[in-house]
Order: sequence, then C-alpha cells, then structure tokens
Amino acid sequence: MQLPGREGGLPNPLALVSGALQSATTQFEVWRGFGHGDLHVRNILVPEHGLIKKSIRDEFQLIDVGRFSHEAPVSRDATKLLLSIAQEWLPGLTPASALRSTLAELVVRPHSVAASPPVKGYLEVADLIHTAAQTWAQERKSTHRWAEQNLLVTVGCALRYVARDDLPVEDRWWFLEVAALATRLLVNPELAGQSRQTRPTRHRQDRLPATVPARNAASVTTLPVRRNKTTRETTPGPSAIAERQALDLIAMGDDLVLAMSEARIVTVADTMLSKAGELQMSLRRLTNVGGVRRELNALIKQLGALRYPPSQSSAITDAKASLTEFETYVNQRWPAQRGTGR
Repeated sequence: MQLPGREGGLPNPLALVSGALQSATTQFEVWRGFGHGDLHVRNILVPEHGLIKKSIRDEFQLIDVGRFSHEAPVSRDATKLLLSIAQEWLPGLTPASALRSTLAELVVRPHSVAASPPVKGYLEVADLIHTAAQTWAQERKSTHRWAEQNLLVTVGCALRYVARDDLPVEDRWWFLEVAALATRLLVNPELAGQSRQTRPTRHRQDRLPATVPARNAASVTTLPVRRNKTTRETTPGPSAIAERQALDLIAMGDDLVLAMSEARIVTVADTMLSKAGELQMSLRRLTNVGGVRRELNALIKQLGALRYPPSQSSAITDAKASLTEFETYVNQRWPAQRGTGR
C-alpha cells in the first residue's frame, strides 16, 4: 500500500482485518481488566490552581465513563489516549510531510526514533505513555505477549480514526499510516528491534506524490471507508464545528431534571463537561467569541458543582440558568460570527 508522503510501501491494515494478510501470530492472548473505554484528552479533567495555572496531576478526574468495562483489553486505554493526543498535534503539521511520518513512527515505536529537536517533545510524551503501559506487562512477566496485543489494539484504534468523516482527510491518511506501521510489525515481528524501514519524503507537500499516475489518483485519494448519502465531502470549518458543538451542549441540557437520581445527574454532568471541553478547544481557533467563551466558562463552573450530591438541587437550577444564558448568546450572536474564525 502506497501512502502520500512516504517512500516505499506498507502492508494494508484492512487486509489484516479481513484475513487476506496473515500475521506472524494467528491467535493473540489478550489481557483484560478494568478499562475506561473512551480515554481521550477531553475525558480527563485536571484542576488549575493559582495565577500560574499549574496543573496538579494527582488530582485528575476521569469523566464520561459510560463505556467502562471490567473486561476491556488492558492496552486499549493507553493507545486511545496517545492517539487522541496525536490528533491534537496534527493541525500544526504540514500534511504528507516528513515530520508527520516521523510522528507516526514514534507513536507506534518510540524507541525507533532519534530524539532530534523537531520531534523531541512528541517523543517524550509517546515514550511516557508506552512506558507506563509496558510497566503493567513487566510486572506480570509478559512483555512479549503485551507487545503483540498493543500492536493489534493500535491497528484497531487507528482504523477507527480513519473511519471518522469529521476529521480532515489528511489526518485520516495519517491514522491509516499508523495502522499500517503497526501492521508491519505484526506481520514481521523481527523488525521490532530495527530502525525505520521506509523513509518519509524529505520535502513538504500538500498534494499527492508526483509518482502517482493521474489515472490512479482515485485509488490514492479515496479512503477505504464506507460513506452514507449524507456524508459531506468538505470538512467543516472551525466556526461551523464550534457552533455544532455548542448546539449539542445546549441539547444535552434537556437531560437535567430535578427528579433524576444523584448518580444520573453526575453522569449527565460528566457528559456535558466533556462536550464543553471540546468546545473550549474549538473556540481557541476562533476570533470574536469572547462572549461565548465567557458564558461557557460560567456553565462549566455550574456543571462542576453538579458532581457533589449535597448541593445538586440548587446546582441544577443554577446550571440550567447558566445554560439559558449560554443558549441566548449562541442563538443571537453566533450567526453573525460565522466565517470569522481563523
């Protein structure tokens, strides 16, 4: 399989999933245990204290635990977290560039990439997550089986990102590259201790490689995922994405009623906080949204109070009032701001 921006081919991970491509191991022993199920950067809350806003790592809190399981693949949470962090890095990197390909390499195998200045920060994050996950396996003296399971989970998690039509096409290509790199190690485990096998291109480019014939362009630019009739071919702009997230958050407020149980209130609050976190990130890419940001911050404060049962009754009233203010601002001001995001 030939990918934009990379010299040489990689095995097709979809062929591995379908059974057309055989891995070195036909059966995998999967370690199972407690798992969050959807561990990404917006489902981890870390408090900020003082003017310097120094994060206190020991006080973090996981939210949106609707997919929690007692029998989840143990390596999935760490892999999903790392890929979600990488997703935040991608907008700042030129599509089909050497740096993006190097990032894909270090996400799969941090030890295979040299700590050069352009990738040193990325490498430190990837290595920390890989090391923390591998510690679990080392304590159980099963590092070899862990490596196989981790690669298999990486293929699966990366392909789920490939199938997301809300992501830019160039980002979906990158996740396909990650899945292909992990597939290569599953098929050829002897490569695990070697350096990079296929070199990324040295130049930056936003288009397809010149070596791809025009008649074959469709096979390169069309990702192997199903599309329904309502799928939009163009990626929504930052303003449209933020507006959609704001409207989703407003709709979630209908679930906040006084008659619900304390546990249900906490679950709804956690889900709304997760969506509010996504909106906060989107607003950073826009201009002239100070009012939306201010009302959103006030709403987040009220939603946080819902997590403490003694104050839930009054907190629901305050949260719904804050949500009304937020909704009023979105409905009155947002259309006038559409298209101003950068």
